[in-house]
Amino acid sequence: MITKLTKEGGLIIVPVTIKGIDSDIQTNFVLDTGAFKTVINNSILFAAGYKNKDFGQKVYTNTAGGRSSGRLIKLKSFKCFDLQRKNFEILGKDLAPNLMIDGLLGIDFLKNHILEIDFKNYVLKFD
Repeated sequence: MITKLTKEGGLIIVPVTIKGIDSDIQTNFVLDTGAFKTVINNSILFAAGYKNKDFGQKVYTNTAGGRSSGRLIKLKSFKCFDLQRKNFEILGKDLAPNLMIDGLLGIDFLKNHILEIDFKNYVLKFD
């Protein structure tokens, strides 16, 4: 599959769909091949109908900005690039408002696929 990528300020932006409790949310994440776990802004989770009781254990991560924490949560489904994962566990965090992103698409979503990013033509190729 070949998907055209969107670039904003040097970041690769990808559309995602989150199946929520009350509604489905379509939003944009940053493709982050350095992130081992997909991360979502808690405000998106709450807008989709997830509650504090839906969150699991607290985990700590090391990022370029330092050490931070979030809580694991299993989404009913998560879709990106025509790939869908049911009961997909991601990390819910309060992301800084100045980042202006709703999440990071990590390698946990793309594992088991061969991935090639063509920066010249701004396309993503994967099997």
